[in-house]
Amino acid sequence: MSGTRRSVLASAGAMCSLLFFLFLASSAFLASSARVSAGQDPEPAQKAAAAGPLVPGRYELKLDRSRDGMLYVPAGYKAGVAMPLIVWLHGAGGSGQVSANLASMADEFGYLVLAPDSREWTWDAILGQFGPDVEFIRAALESTFKRCRVDPRRIALAGFSDGASYALSLGISYGDVFRHVYAGSPGVMQPIEVNGKPPIFISHGLQDQTMPIDETSRKFVPRLKALGYDVTYRGGQGQIAVLFLLVSAVSLLAVGCESTAVSQPPTRIVAWKRLGSWSGRANMQTETFMSDTGSFRVHWETRNESPAGRGTLKVAFRSGDSGRVIIDAVDRRGVGSDTTYVSDQVRWYYLTIDAANMEWSVTVEEPVLGHTVPRSNP
Repeated sequence: MSGTRRSVLASAGAMCSLLFFLFLASSAFLASSARVSAGQDPEPAQKAAAAGPLVPGRYELKLDRSRDGMLYVPAGYKAGVAMPLIVWLHGAGGSGQVSANLASMADEFGYLVLAPDSREWTWDAILGQFGPDVEFIRAALESTFKRCRVDPRRIALAGFSDGASYALSLGISYGDVFRHVYAGSPGVMQPIEVNGKPPIFISHGLQDQTMPIDETSRKFVPRLKALGYDVTYRGGQGQIAVLFLLVSAVSLLAVGCESTAVSQPPTRIVAWKRLGSWSGRANMQTETFMSDTGSFRVHWETRNESPAGRGTLKVAFRSGDSGRVIIDAVDRRGVGSDTTYVSDQVRWYYLTIDAANMEWSVTVEEPVLGHTVPRSNP
């Protein structure tokens, strides 16, 4: 991270609910207060936001002549039917656009996307203190609530890079309003106060040179967990891994901001290619496989426990180069089944399986993007 960048980083909430609207408009809120890297170029806004019910499409906010933003209304939207809302914050030097990939996911999962512009080249808190950007987000939200029916229980704040820093900081400050937070490669975590405890999903590129992961997310995550936050953390590398992380995050946000079960798979997003499948009983074994994406899932099942209450299954992924443990993916007692998602990097892996007193099976698969499959139980 450059010295200039480091110094900048260091200096660094309805019409659908009356209570929510009053909160957003409150003086306390005002006073205290990336584009998707793997997506195609966003399409231009089709129309300006004017009075009357909306139909699916992109709308300019028409709140500012130079720095404005966009509202995306997904396919299948019905006026009067409450829908989740994701407030998407761009990275440094960007603007509030909704890329084709983000729009496609909004269509798929059924949520509105509000993408405001920052007042300057990046968000105010990154440049020193909260202020005009908070006011503009409030105005953008107010405009959205007047135009669309928003479910106040499923409003999420999300962003990439500087937008992730702002989403993480503002989301913690107003966690009783933003019910879920997604931060993709954040560089700063600097809340002004703490309200509520929203589930937080953080992803970060392992080779990020602008926001080095060791100086940012790998410090933020344990701090948040120590404070009692439910944090889902994934590291990834490469375009496919980054897109997979975003898909995983927004699927959780849209399916229900009150649910944080990462075992719930994305719907109709990817096809899955089997990398290996193994089974046994009460034994220890090591397997190897090569991942071409660095993102994969492991489906496991245990059965025929004997003696009852004594069965265990542990599954860990290790680097094929160094042998170090990357993630302990499964630590199970008793009979059951589930699917766990892992995002790391392209390389060889060792899979170590340690089981006792029951039969087990483990299958590892990686995503093949560009295909769609219907939701199914693994």
